[in-house]
Amino acid sequence: MHPSDHLMETCPLKHHIRRELWLRYIKLVVGDGKLTKYLTLYSPPMMDIKLFAKQKLVEHDGEKYKGVVAVTYDDEAYDKAISTIPCRPEVLLVGDINTLITRASSDKQLQEKFPFQVINLDYTNSLFSEHNSAPLSDPLRALDELARRQKATGQERYALFITTRAEEGQFAPHFLEDLKNRVDDNIKKNARFADVVHSIYKANKGSELLKSRYKEFVPIGLVKMVSNVLASYRFQVSHSDAVLLVRDSKRPTRWLLHLAFIAQAVPLERAHTLRDYGRPAAEQLEQTIACFVEAISTKGLLELKETTDTKTLNHKYVAEVKELAGQTFEIVPPEPYKSERDENA
Repeated sequence: MHPSDHLMETCPLKHHIRRELWLRYIKLVVGDGKLTKYLTLYSPPMMDIKLFAKQKLVEHDGEKYKGVVAVTYDDEAYDKAISTIPCRPEVLLVGDINTLITRASSDKQLQEKFPFQVINLDYTNSLFSEHNSAPLSDPLRALDELARRQKATGQERYALFITTRAEEGQFAPHFLEDLKNRVDDNIKKNARFADVVHSIYKANKGSELLKSRYKEFVPIGLVKMVSNVLASYRFQVSHSDAVLLVRDSKRPTRWLLHLAFIAQAVPLERAHTLRDYGRPAAEQLEQTIACFVEAISTKGLLELKETTDTKTLNHKYVAEVKELAGQTFEIVPPEPYKSERDENA
């Protein structure tokens, strides 16, 4: 097992996020129903999927987890996955998820599964790496395309999870500049947001917030950015949360920022004046991020540290983690994956 997969299987901090953040948001979408459409990045331990199955949100038939679409990175990872997993997702795709989503001839299996109730983009790297000089990063292109497809296929409400490296030095300078501009834009257009930022953080500009409170600036800026993207497809963020997982037991310290959103479709309002005609006020769909700022300023950004929280959370979750990690099923082996190259040979 790859070291990162082993960590995902055993880490009590990560399990706390699955339980206290992801599960809570899934239930906001499905209520007492089932999670029948779930898109996720694949990790062989499948701890998220197993937990949701244990909570009776996801069904499995002894062979597949129904409605679960997972993406693994390459052929080798796929071959390893189908030879080691005890029960596989209904659809397991090979490739970079950003490419699969954004390319014109997207994978038909993926296309046919839209829309999703929950989309989990649990990246292990940055949303916009410091080494990326492109105008848009691949994850951001994928985020936009996902929102477009969710809207086009009629999804009214869904949960979106985004995980990114977030410590200082992770993001490209022009990406941070864009986040500053978005925060400034909200300060100008949203009086409640401006009041909260000023009263709590003593800041009047995004640049001031970035300089003095980087740890809070990043989730605030990212929530604003995601709200912008969703609003352009007539989705409003009705709920948003953030948890920062700090891996500080070894140097260098890594920050893994976990963001959760509920996207709610909003009907297009009719224009009543010439000024509004053909100019829908997308910023009206972003008002709720003031609630997010108030929440993290009042309670503080929830932070889980390896050096201080591992022992307590391990005691809390050790039995369940062991149970989920040890689950086995008798399965029918899937057909071997064939790349386009093989099919064309």
